Amino acid sequence: MQRLARNLFHSRVKTPGMALLLAATVASIALLQGCSGGSNAHYVPSTTSNPAPGVTLQAVTVAPAVSLISIGESRQLTAIATYSDGTTADVTSTVKWASTSTPAIAVSSSGMANATTFGSAAVSATLGSSVGLIQLNVVSNGFSSNTLAILPVPYKSGLIDAAYLPQSLNKIQGTFSVQEVNLDADQFSSVLPVPSALLASIPMPSGFVPNITVASLTSALVAVISYSSPDVLIIDASNNAADFANNSVISTFKAPVSGSVTFNGLTCMICAAIVNPLDNQLLMSTADGYFEMDLKAGTFTALPFAGALPSPSFTLNPLSTPPYIVSSTFGQNPPSPPEVQILDLATSGVTSLTNLGVTQPYATPIDLSVNATAVMDVGAADQSLLDLSNLQNPVSVLATPLGSCTASGPMGMGALGVPPPTAPAFTLFMGQVSGSCFGFEEWTGDPTNSLNVQYGYWVMPATPDNKPFVNGSDPNTIATFNSVKDKKNYGVLVDANQNWIAKLNPLVATGIGATLGFLPSGSLITSQDFGQGASQSIIYLPTPASVVTLSQTNINFGTQAVGTASAVNLITLTNVGPNPLIISQIAVEGANASDFAESDTCTANPTLPPLTNCTIQLIFTPSGGGPRSATLSITDNGGASPQVVLLTGTGM
Repeated sequence: MQRLARNLFHSRVKTPGMALLLAATVASIALLQGCSGGSNAHYVPSTTSNPAPGVTLQAVTVAPAVSLISIGESRQLTAIATYSDGTTADVTSTVKWASTSTPAIAVSSSGMANATTFGSAAVSATLGSSVGLIQLNVVSNGFSSNTLAILPVPYKSGLIDAAYLPQSLNKIQGTFSVQEVNLDADQFSSVLPVPSALLASIPMPSGFVPNITVASLTSALVAVISYSSPDVLIIDASNNAADFANNSVISTFKAPVSGSVTFNGLTCMICAAIVNPLDNQLLMSTADGYFEMDLKAGTFTALPFAGALPSPSFTLNPLSTPPYIVSSTFGQNPPSPPEVQILDLATSGVTSLTNLGVTQPYATPIDLSVNATAVMDVGAADQSLLDLSNLQNPVSVLATPLGSCTASGPMGMGALGVPPPTAPAFTLFMGQVSGSCFGFEEWTGDPTNSLNVQYGYWVMPATPDNKPFVNGSDPNTIATFNSVKDKKNYGVLVDANQNWIAKLNPLVATGIGATLGFLPSGSLITSQDFGQGASQSIIYLPTPASVVTLSQTNINFGTQAVGTASAVNLITLTNVGPNPLIISQIAVEGANASDFAESDTCTANPTLPPLTNCTIQLIFTPSGGGPRSATLSITDNGGASPQVVLLTGTGM
């Protein structure tokens, strides 16, 4: 093109028309050279901040937006740029990454965040004048084996804490199910107890009885385990409305396990499981030894622990060098001498402890910050505290007699919660196996020194349906989580009938004025310190074996003049299951049934499709003075039928 220009300049201009043509050609060449860069001083190359003329960078966001990261986990963060023309681009490799707290979270130049210790940090992605931020909190959710997977999921315009509860006692529409429960339902409800906490019901294959769920924060997958099967089911727990596989079983993998073992009357093939945040692998204690499973590929690898015994409950410390497992061995049939075993994940070495002084060790929660564990004893009112700084020669201290709600109720269940940034101590949540006692310890330092441990306990109050709350017999029916919603640390208990989850925050009680004693005796906390309204130590969340949720389960119409109608009170009935719901009858029953008029959109077409709802309208017209009452009864094939709504009002 430059040679053409030179030839034109050296040609003789013979006519005015040719002169005009030459001028136009030279101008065109200059314009083409400007478009292709060249040496034009006015040329501005495109950048990630200004990718095209008139298009400017508006914002940078960091994904995924999940604010919880497991200690020891490495998570790839992504930076997304949004431009003034509405387009987006991945600028992960272009932004400058930084962390405000490198002791807790270090971030590489490529956006890989590594959670190295407890704490929180703001991670930033900077591009020009735009800064994307995400607040990450380091947690240890799921490091003690339990039956309840807990992970943050999208809900409405934010995130909530969801639990995946195995319903192993009652079938729903012909099969057993895993129920997704909103652990923050109380924060979305204007009344307590909350009328509904179910988000979804996930049916299991025919004959599969779910007993354990385990969550991966990294991949938003939930593994489902049955004590009576070698199969491991994988649920897509993304909770993304655009994901058609969301809250469904997407894979089934068969573990190489054929034997079974019995612990304290509980027989299992796969007995306990944890997701290792170091590699996002599922660690499993089975009747045939320990295995590691890839959650996506479904491949199994036997861990070569020579002399390791199966365990009904174990805890992982991924931070230690080397990382290790602490497992209890009580209850095996036939019995075995060791009380507790320490499994070295680096060397595959096994250390058996037989002289801790506990008669029936059942759970072993670990304080990851100081390498200490509490060995829970289901057979006696005591607790062994272990300093595991030296794995081959741990130091133990026996705390006895351990205070309890009743003289014959040892605290055999345990889960250790990591404090939120504003809390002073780690919290050990404890439960009485097959009993109604709950306890907690606050660890402010090395727990082998009893002066560092304060202890309190209480009797669990009756559930909202006026039945005693009784813990299950499985040592894993206790959990803890750091809430993505309010940043507090909670304990979780599942009642033996699987109808209720208890969400526990003992700091409410201590804030009101409950006084804690020191180990081993502690102190009994009375119901006057449980709190009221939104600030309660104990929140009960309903978890019926049903796909039916109701927006109200108890309606008080207040005072109404005799013979005059109240305003309409509306109930929304939702089918949270994947199958059609058949509603056969909606009726008002009871002593004053005629005072409550009902109409609905549910029975005109009695088959309610999955994930849809219908409405029930109620009007109160008292026929006489004084208290009036009735019940609304809903009969369907959705499980736990009939569902009942209490109706009350007063005529005047």
